[in-house]
Formats: sequence, structure tokens, C-alpha cells
Amino acid sequence: MQYIAHAKKTDPLNGKLTDKDWSDPYKAQAADIYAIFCEINNILFKKPSYKRTSPIPLIPSPENVEAIISSSSKRMATVFRIMSETGIEGFELEIIPRNQIDSQQGIISVVGVKRHDNGTYKLKDSTAEMLRQYLAKHPEEYPFPKVKNTREAWMNSRETTASKLGKPELKKIPLKNLRNYAGAVFYTTMGKDPIQTMHFMRHKKLERTMDYLRGLTQFSANVTYISKVATTAEEAIELLNQGFKEEAIFGEKHLYRKLK
Repeated sequence: MQYIAHAKKTDPLNGKLTDKDWSDPYKAQAADIYAIFCEINNILFKKPSYKRTSPIPLIPSPENVEAIISSSSKRMATVFRIMSETGIEGFELEIIPRNQIDSQQGIISVVGVKRHDNGTYKLKDSTAEMLRQYLAKHPEEYPFPKVKNTREAWMNSRETTASKLGKPELKKIPLKNLRNYAGAVFYTTMGKDPIQTMHFMRHKKLERTMDYLRGLTQFSANVTYISKVATTAEEAIELLNQGFKEEAIFGEKHLYRKLK
């Protein structure tokens, strides 16, 4: 237990130990696993108590995320845009093969890691077009960059943007916060439904989703919708196939919309 109590985090870019301790929730999980090992092997062990509540997730503003992405190369802007729109993490994106990408429809299927469920996401039309251009230039079986390279590109873009705009707070936004951002945008623009957000984030438990939602007190997302009206079943089916969602009914007219 001395190891768990004093274990240090590693730098994700170089794998070297830092001077930062593991967080209490992480120590608690490690202690749980070790307790199971001790039980199986008849080892006497008194599990220590650690604070299990995670800190409130940091959610960057849409303006700051957009500023950093806009300063990126076209290649990495595509990667960051997908991550900020879907919540797919860098290491999940890295292992997506081409056969899990439908470039024509702008659909990506991801195998969840780090206790995430699997999921499928349909991209916005503009992001889908960025993806098609990206894939045309990157014909590899696994077209997305290694997570280490993605992190480095994000750090470079945020440093450049922070200096250019005179906003040092941008340097505090890690790549992993794009997942928090994607969940926040989904929650605030899709009816503020925790269950739907849980599925979007691919959490296995609602408690984890509610933990994310604690950081939404100051968050707001400005979004643009495309709206269309259907008066026949055929028109409605076509709009659904295009990713539209029925929002209201006025007599024989059905209003559909989707994010631009």
C-alpha cells in the first residue's frame, strides 16, 4: 500500500514519472483491485480509505476550443473537430480502422476503452466533408495519428493561439477536455437529457455522467440548426436518413432539424 499511497503520475508524452501523486479516486480504485487480489490469495489486508469524489470536470468554452482548432493544421483540425464533436478520445481514435468509417455518410464506429462502451457517431455535414478530404490524403489502414502525436499537436496549437490572442488561460486546456466539451455541447443542445448524454458519452453508469454534468453551471453552446418541413411519409423518411430529427408537428406539417 506504500506504493499506492506515494505513486506518481507519468507524463503521457514521454512516459517519465512526474512529481504529481495519483488522485485519491485513482488510489481508491487501485486499493479495490489489490483487496480482491488479497482475498483470492488469503492475504490479510485492511483497505485504506480514500476520497472517491472526482474533481469537477473542466469544460472549455466553445470560443476557446474553436480558437485552438482554427490555429491547427488542416490535418489536425480534422482530428480535433471529430474529437470535440463526438467525445472520442485520442487513444480510441488511434485504433479505429478504415472499415469502421463510413466516409460517405460521415459515420464513425468506435471501440470503447478505459471503461467506455462502444459507440457510433454521425458527424455534422461540414465535419464529414473534412473527414473525406482527410481520408483521401491518408490511405493507411489506421488513418488517425498516434495519441502521442495528437497531444503534441494540441499543445503546439494551444500555445500558438494563447500567444497570438494574449489568452494564457488557453494553455490550461488539455486534449482530454475535448471529451468534456463534446458531452457539454450534446447535453445543452439535445434537450438536457442525462440518459441520452450517458449513451453519447458511452458511460456504463449514470453516476459517471452526472459527475461530468457538475461542470456545466457556466457553460453555454451557441449552435446553428438546419430546419426542414415534411408533409408526407416519404419526405419524413428522407429527412431521417439525412440525420434530421422530428421536433414539432403543426397540423399536417412536421418540423425536422439537425445541427449544421
